Amino acid sequence: MALPVGLDAVFNLATGQGFGTWINMGINLIASTIIGGIVLIIILATVGKAWHENVPMARSFFVVFVINLITQFGIVGLITGFLPGIAMASIIVNLLLWIGLIKVFFGQMKMSHAAVVGVIGYVVSLIIVPMILGIVLGLVPAF
Repeated sequence: MALPVGLDAVFNLATGQGFGTWINMGINLIASTIIGGIVLIIILATVGKAWHENVPMARSFFVVFVINLITQFGIVGLITGFLPGIAMASIIVNLLLWIGLIKVFFGQMKMSHAAVVGVIGYVVSLIIVPMILGIVLGLVPAF
């Protein structure tokens, strides 16, 4: 059975893994949400002071959780599979995802501020969060 572009990877992920892989993905999702949420709180507090904006920090964990769900379970790969002619489509989709979700969950922020926080959040999620996540997950037993 031939699946559309991108869906074959999601199908293989869903059917080809044992229970240990799903447990490890759940642990990774929870740990990366906690670490990413703390990092996003730091970013929002710093940016909020600089721009004199009062941003509710409690939503930051949910924003990071939604972004992690979308990126870790192949949805970004599914979307970029339909954009083969665009160079760096994955980076563009991830940046738009970060900016869009920051604006949706923190609606009182100006669009320019949401764009800056989204770009900073994306860059930090590529560099800092995996380093901290590696340290934390080294202490958690794998299945």
